[in-house]
Amino acid sequence: MKYSLAKDKPGKTYGPYQLSVTKKQSESYYSSLGSKNFNSLPPLIYVTLALTKLINETGIISKDLETIHAGQEVTWEKPMKSGESIVAQGTLKSNNIRKDIRFAKIVVIYTKGSVQIGTSTTSIIIKEKND
Repeated sequence: MKYSLAKDKPGKTYGPYQLSVTKKQSESYYSSLGSKNFNSLPPLIYVTLALTKLINETGIISKDLETIHAGQEVTWEKPMKSGESIVAQGTLKSNNIRKDIRFAKIVVIYTKGSVQIGTSTTSIIIKEKND
């Protein structure tokens, strides 16, 4: 099976993904850090949830590919609490091949209701294996 970035063009959208963290998940996260601060969650929890869904949708992790998560940039405007739901929508910004290696950049916008609360940019490098 070909991964979708082999054919996707800049402007292609992914998602939307409904994201939320339960109170139990939040407590597990903070207890693993030795903290009891359950007031808000770090944005990277939501970025990780969205990235997992994006990986599944695009098929960029497989035995036929060598995939590198080359970079991650995040901006976030609003603290989130457990139980709150947000929506993540990804857009392919660039998708270039240089010497049989694919370089892709995907921007994900996070919204709560109609308000944008964050953005993440993921850079990915992919090489198809030649077995």
